[in-house]
Amino acid sequence: MDKLIRTITLRFGLTLAVLLSLHSNGARADVTKTIEVVAGVQTIAVTTWYYANCNTSLGVGSYSVNVAPTHGNVTSAVVSGPLPGCPAGSPSLPAVQAYYTWTDTSSSATSDFFQLYYILNGQVTQVEDVTVTLALPSAPPPKILFNGIDTSTLTQPIPVVIGQQIALTSVVTPPSGTAVESQQWTIPGAGANPATAIASYSAGAEGETITPITAADLSETAVTFHWIVPGESFQVTYSYTASNGQTAAASASFSVAGVSTATGATALASAQIGTVNIVNQYGAPRLLLSGLSYYLTNVGIIFTSHIEPPTGIKGSVEWIELVNNTTYTAKAPTYTKTCTNVGFDNIYGSIDLFGFPVSRTSFGDAPGALLSEPYLSVSDAQSITAYLLWHPDLDSTLGPSVPVPLGHITFKFQGTAVNSSGTWSIVSGSSESADLFVPDNSYPKQWTTIAKTTGRTCTKSP
Repeated sequence: MDKLIRTITLRFGLTLAVLLSLHSNGARADVTKTIEVVAGVQTIAVTTWYYANCNTSLGVGSYSVNVAPTHGNVTSAVVSGPLPGCPAGSPSLPAVQAYYTWTDTSSSATSDFFQLYYILNGQVTQVEDVTVTLALPSAPPPKILFNGIDTSTLTQPIPVVIGQQIALTSVVTPPSGTAVESQQWTIPGAGANPATAIASYSAGAEGETITPITAADLSETAVTFHWIVPGESFQVTYSYTASNGQTAAASASFSVAGVSTATGATALASAQIGTVNIVNQYGAPRLLLSGLSYYLTNVGIIFTSHIEPPTGIKGSVEWIELVNNTTYTAKAPTYTKTCTNVGFDNIYGSIDLFGFPVSRTSFGDAPGALLSEPYLSVSDAQSITAYLLWHPDLDSTLGPSVPVPLGHITFKFQGTAVNSSGTWSIVSGSSESADLFVPDNSYPKQWTTIAKTTGRTCTKSP
């Protein structure tokens, strides 16, 4: 008489195999299944009933391990319970149940296999192949600390100011028995051109240093940077991969306060320009952009910032003045001297070229050329750009800040003076102009020379 054997798992889903007849001894698998286990945790592998119907058991068989697992052990026990799939209220019937426990703690294996024989009356009546997959421990989410404070405890977006140092540190507890295999910070705009975030900035007579955020910086446990674009919000993400392949990530968002235009002004800065004239300066005549008064000094252009800092934040205005190009031509009776100038002219801000501490919302300049013998005529044409930067003055506990670029103003002038018996007069046709302020979050173009010295080149021709 045919009898029924039902093999099932109670833990990881339902696998049902109903055999209408007993099988002879052999290695062919009648049941093939996969179970997922957690290391060290006993897990039900298979359960087998020998029954006539939902109400009648025909006995209890046993398991024999034909192929032993490599990374764990298999045990079995007699259990009882209603036959799965039978009507509610069906009686409990005896069954044999096999268990698997992953015990390997020394290898990196993530799978195993074993084969069971189900034995009735001394005969193998069913072959059961079981594949085991090891459930990897999940990677706990990391923490991001901002100035030592867990960002998950702060209201986000976290308020910061342009130019402020943002020092972030990750705190990671990888799954037990694993280590951090790799890690990565994601900062929007880092490394872009122009960048929205940089590692540091400094400027001096011989050039500026814009230190970008590098790929190496972004793969460290901690990262420090300055956000230089105002009025934006951004999100930083830190992620890591554990040595077991599991990954986890955390994010922190920031809102960036920037400066605004002062009430009544139409731009963050403006320029007032004079005219090209001949002016006696320092005891000698000069072809000079002049005609304006700046602290009782005759100047030719005045730059003024109209900056309203963020509420509760102090800061200083800095200007960087660069000579784009100058063409100076002086004609003598027997030769012509031609000079060109390019490069750094001055920094007006926290520290000026002469080392005096200042904080200027405006500054004046009087560029031009000396008029002297034996020249019969002197022509001068210049193009100069003044770059506006703002430097937040923050509490020292927040770390160093950097000046951030806001925009620039370019002005130009040209004129010619002639010498008649020692008297200099200006030739008609001189001109001067100052552009409107151009908002720009890029730092000044790089310079390597000082216009008055290393950036000056002169030649003579017959």
